[in-house]
Amino acid sequence: MDLFSKNGNFPAEVTQFRVRLPSGLTRTDASQYTQDAEVMALLGYVKAPPKPEFDPALQIISWNGADWVLSDIEPEPIVIPEPEPEYVISAIESVIGSTDSDSITLS
Repeated sequence: MDLFSKNGNFPAEVTQFRVRLPSGLTRTDASQYTQDAEVMALLGYVKAPPKPEFDPALQIISWNGADWVLSDIEPEPIVIPEPEPEYVISAIESVIGSTDSDSITLS
């Protein structure tokens, strides 16, 4: 089905609307009107061009009031956490379990 924009709004299917006739009467039955460009223009609608193909994982589609606009999605920056510093055990620590000089007793 065709999409129409009214007052620059995002295009949508026209299924319900209210039309005020020159006589002042109103009509709300959309089936009474054809959706050709001339009739819809008289009702204040503009036929939107076909929606372009796009990948929703990579692009966002929007409407600028007259045409479709595709924008690339900015990828999230990849943050690589810095590795935790490795603790190196000295030879003395491996033998006595501490590097605290007060606790070292040489015999």
